[in-house]
Formats: sequence, structure tokens, C-alpha cells
Amino acid sequence: MNYLLILIVTLRAIDCTIPSTFRKCGRKNPDFQKCLQEAAQNAVQQLAKPFKSLNLPSLEPLIVESLTLERAPVAVSVEQQLTNCKLFGLTSAKIEKYDMNFDKKTIELVTVIPEGVLKCEYKMDSQILVLTVKGEGNATIGCKNLRCVYHAGYKDYVKNNKTYFMVDNDVLDAEPEEVYINFENLFSGNKEVSDNINKVLNENAKEIYQERKPVYNDLMKQVVTEVLNRVFAKVSIEEAFE
Repeated sequence: MNYLLILIVTLRAIDCTIPSTFRKCGRKNPDFQKCLQEAAQNAVQQLAKPFKSLNLPSLEPLIVESLTLERAPVAVSVEQQLTNCKLFGLTSAKIEKYDMNFDKKTIELVTVIPEGVLKCEYKMDSQILVLTVKGEGNATIGCKNLRCVYHAGYKDYVKNNKTYFMVDNDVLDAEPEEVYINFENLFSGNKEVSDNINKVLNENAKEIYQERKPVYNDLMKQVVTEVLNRVFAKVSIEEAFE
């Protein structure tokens, strides 16, 4: 992986009850999937604060220690080393679909984040047309209406006569409607040149995103999977869905 999330630490093997502010959905309920979608929406909004009982930090913002985007062989190629990042907007996600199939042991989740913003410190060594661009300072990368489609399988296991699960096969596709970029202090703070470079970057922002899409997909996938694994390593299926 080219990035490290503060979110990722060893899961504690201590079970607990689901927080009282979280909604429960009985899987025998004929409206189970509708209930599940509504419960997920309610839970996401609450993740702006930490839940120590679930070993979950606040997701607003989510701390990302580092993220490396390597140079690609194209006219506008941006190589970035991003550190001390904060990802904003996760808890504003709108849940369009959340399905769990207990027979097939699969999960499907579709969300739209109205605006996800990554704020970092950066170091850049890039090629834009015939110009080599270098700089370091503060960077902002934003995505509007970021649609994330997540599919996963899971394995369940029994502990203390209760059933828990862990995701073991996952994939996520994150597609934004709009992307914007801003790097401060390019060319040692030459504002005129920096503004022109940022303009070129924004004119090609969607193309730049597509070149780096596997990295962004992995980042978002890791967030979703880690949250699910943390919750269902502590809250049993019987507790959450019976």
C-alpha cells in the first residue's frame, strides 16, 4: 500500500453490545434491507465522534498519515508525496443502498459523498507539458458527489457461542462528478506561476484523478472494510440482526 491510515490498528477481541444510539434490524423483518439502509445512514452520521466501545476513532476528519501518488507517462503527470492528511466529508455520505445477504455472505454498499476534501502537506515533483514543477506546502484535493460502490464477501466465525464476521474479499469503485485541486507555494511561492499551474491542474483534474484512481479506490475501500471489521469483531450478528 502507498498510504497508511491511523484508523488501522489491531482489533481487540472483546465483544460488546451495539451502542444504544445505533438502530438494530431483525433479518427476519420483511423490510430488513430498508431498515438496514436507514440504520447505516444513522450510524454514519454518528461516526463524527469516536466510539471507544467499538474501537472506532472519529471519522470527521479521518487522519491519513501518508499517501504517495507516482508520476504517470502523460502530458500532465503529477507525482506527490502527501503527509499529515485529514480527510473531511465521510460522515456526510448519503447511503443509497446497503444490502447484506446472509446466505451468500455478501455485502453491497452504495454511497454518495457530497464533498470529500483531502487536506495535506505535500512535496511535488511533476511534469506539466514541457515544464518541471516542484514545490512543497499545503495541498487540497476535493471531490464533489463522490459515488462509491462497494462489494464484499465475509467469513463468519463463532466466539463465546456468538457469531461474528470479517470481510475477506472486497472491491470499491469511487467516481467523482467533479474534482478540484490546489497546491500552495509552488515555485517557492511565485503566485502568478502557481496560479497558472493550479489552473492547468484543475482543467485536467478529472484526468489526473483517473490516473490515480486505483490509489483513491484502495483508500476508500480500506476505510469501509476497516469500519465493518471493527464493528463486527465486537458486535455479534445475533446482537445486531436478531
